[in-house]
Amino acid sequence: MRIISGIKRGMNLFSPTSDETRPTTDRVRENIFNLIRFDLAGANVLDLFAGSGAMGIEALSGGALGCTFVDNSNKAYDIILKNINKAGFNDKSKIYRKSFAKFIDESTDKFDIIFLDPPYHNKYVDLSMKMILKKGLDKKNCLFVIETDFDENINLPEGYIILKEKIYGRVKVTLAKRGDKV
Repeated sequence: MRIISGIKRGMNLFSPTSDETRPTTDRVRENIFNLIRFDLAGANVLDLFAGSGAMGIEALSGGALGCTFVDNSNKAYDIILKNINKAGFNDKSKIYRKSFAKFIDESTDKFDIIFLDPPYHNKYVDLSMKMILKKGLDKKNCLFVIETDFDENINLPEGYIILKEKIYGRVKVTLAKRGDKV
């Protein structure tokens, strides 16, 4: 697993060795960042269900101002910390070892881009989006980058639209934000 673009392009990342984390493949990550690269400059990013931290580190490499990494797994936390240190992004990163619900409940930060890549088929996307919106952690033009299993349906909150949806093998990537239905 490596950084695809930006100032840390080509840097290898540490990967979790257990089955409890499913890192986004380089191919999928490259496609996601091709879609959002112009949204990164100066963005405050949330990598919820961060796993290895690859999505947030990729965003920082591409020009994001800062990234908050959240995962409740001890192993994931350790890997994220190693990857942040290796990339030299300590001053642009916050990392929390806690559940997504506890983080959302306690956070007062607002985000421009939110990566949601929870364990598949458990409704965490729907629940976390509702909680984020209720708490007001999304800035007005916040972009949600959602990764699910290819056959998983998500129910966006009222007022949110799908900008793009693409399937890569067994992975579906959905980009969503506030807006009017087309």
